[in-house]
Amino acid sequence: MGVQERKQREKAAMQQLILETANSLFEQKGIDHISIRNIARAIEYSPATIYLYFKDKNEILYYLTDTFIREFEMKLREFNFIKDHFSRLKNISQSWLEYAINNPQKYQMIFTSNGKLQENKLYIYLNESVLECVHANQLQRMPASEAGAIIISFLHGMSVLVINKKFNIQAKSELRDHLGELINRFLNNMKGYAMV
Repeated sequence: MGVQERKQREKAAMQQLILETANSLFEQKGIDHISIRNIARAIEYSPATIYLYFKDKNEILYYLTDTFIREFEMKLREFNFIKDHFSRLKNISQSWLEYAINNPQKYQMIFTSNGKLQENKLYIYLNESVLECVHANQLQRMPASEAGAIIISFLHGMSVLVINKKFNIQAKSELRDHLGELINRFLNNMKGYAMV
């Protein structure tokens, strides 16, 4: 291995350590405790060292949020094996709310980060699933972009209500059942014939 390759590996390893430490701080104490100083203290380096690998805290948060988005997307893609488009969309929708229930802080970071919704990988993936339902005539007669916007608005709205504990349901299992029923009713109401 050459000197340049070794330096690249060392840099990548240090960046990974910083991100893992930031994630650990996030999970233990929340976003307010992610700071260059706290990360440096946790990995026993000076804050100046962190700046050799990341421009600032915002860049660390950007990479951390990207990690959360990839994690979330993998959860949604677990249902790619389902052949029926509408059944897949229901399962993806249930998984969406499940992620919000289990990862409220990560969910909030994903959807409060900069960038347009249309550029969000999760929105793109959900829209692809909606488009497949539209092509299979499994949604009401409306443009696919409108159907996607309606469904993501529903899911995001429900997720925010869950995160802010607006449902008078304490047990997670009861909440999941209640949300599953709401998703089924909502999507069944959208079922019908669609146009692209």
